[in-house]
Amino acid sequence: MNNSAGPRITIGVAGALLLLTFGVLAQTPDPPAANPTVTEASSAPNASSGGELQQVVVTGYLLPRIGEGPQPVTTLDRNYIEKTGSQTITDVLQNLPSALANFNPANTAGFSFSPGGASIALKGLPPNDTLILVDGLRFPQSPFPQVTTGSTISYVDVNAIPLAAVDRVEILNDGGSATYGTDAVAGVVNLILKDEYNGADVFNYFGISQRGDNETYHGSFVGGVTQKFSDTSKLSVIAAFDYYSAGPIMNSDRANTNPNFNLLSPKYPPHPVAPSPTGEFVDSSGNFYQVLPGTRGPVVTTSDFAINQPPIPSFSEPYLQIVPRETRLGGLVKMTYDVTEWLKLYDSLVIQRNEELSSFSPNQGIYPPPFNPGIVVPAYNPYNPFGIPLVVNGLALNEFGPLRTDTTITTLRNVAGATIQLPHGWFIDANVLYGESDGTETVNNMFTFNGMQAAMNGTLPGHVGQFFNPFVDESIT
Repeated sequence: MNNSAGPRITIGVAGALLLLTFGVLAQTPDPPAANPTVTEASSAPNASSGGELQQVVVTGYLLPRIGEGPQPVTTLDRNYIEKTGSQTITDVLQNLPSALANFNPANTAGFSFSPGGASIALKGLPPNDTLILVDGLRFPQSPFPQVTTGSTISYVDVNAIPLAAVDRVEILNDGGSATYGTDAVAGVVNLILKDEYNGADVFNYFGISQRGDNETYHGSFVGGVTQKFSDTSKLSVIAAFDYYSAGPIMNSDRANTNPNFNLLSPKYPPHPVAPSPTGEFVDSSGNFYQVLPGTRGPVVTTSDFAINQPPIPSFSEPYLQIVPRETRLGGLVKMTYDVTEWLKLYDSLVIQRNEELSSFSPNQGIYPPPFNPGIVVPAYNPYNPFGIPLVVNGLALNEFGPLRTDTTITTLRNVAGATIQLPHGWFIDANVLYGESDGTETVNNMFTFNGMQAAMNGTLPGHVGQFFNPFVDESIT
């Protein structure tokens, strides 16, 4: 099964943003921070200035500049990011206290509506209540929105932003809907990309869990050059390359994910796997039949069944993953050209390709009605020892293999523009933004109910006369 999400495209033009300085204020630059810093502009007038108004920055929906108003802003600079040991932007944002109770905190392993994606949700609100900006401008939304029972939630996939390209992160924790729109109710996260970089840096990281899995590699390269042509003219070019890969963690490799909760404490009821790998069936009279564990077939007799007994639980989930396999490749190319002291041209391109490979078990399986149309093993199926029709009440078809998903998401955003400085602190900034995010999800090892019923009946096209045997222990490999 292929699930392709069409491009999510954002095109914006920001122009004629006017900045007026009412007073001249002395400012002291912040020192490099080893911890997140919080800056807040005072709302009181300067007592020694004779009632002069404070500096006011006019911000708009198309060109927001957080951190220059009365609301507190938390800044995570590059020094802080490196000291945390985070290898992705998702890891950085997960450390925020205000980001607790995220709807989708890290990634969605296995069979989900938004594979390979990660969102940031401040104050525990849905992700679409937190505005994500890159250099103060919009970023394309994920092609796979999150789906709940009540709504469909669009969000910006922070996995689509390479860590090597980020210089710092600014978080406006207060609501910013009055300035930025209704999607900033919980706050704003602004990722500032690197600029004016001289030299080159190479970074390599490798880690592995104590269980020998989840092997993680992160490598990046950042290089840049700045060329001055005169006192008022210079050209700055920076390029960043980022590669990240992480292996999976299997559910069976962690004791705390074993569905047999009795192993942890007898007070906890177990949670058997459903559907069971030992098939469950019912006849027209309501009698319950279950294949005994260890039944291999192909010849099956009535002694291989438990009849009208409590269901035999199974806790085998050999293919279920806690964390899927992730591979991400992306980068940044950014150019800034100061033509004169009053004219600046710039272009910024971010591109990222993410791939997620995951497995999920039990696989599609056959669940009790109404979750399936009522698949019946006919009386004439040669493997049916009872000679009466049996409705499949539950069967994990492990022999088909687990559900395996292969998700690929490609995201790019390009911003080109110019800034013109005008007298008296006024300026004009005009830019064109193009963003696109495309995704394809392929799900393997699925089947159709009509095809399964035909296999039970021995009428499957290309295999007429061959019957499917559902009366074996599917947990046996």
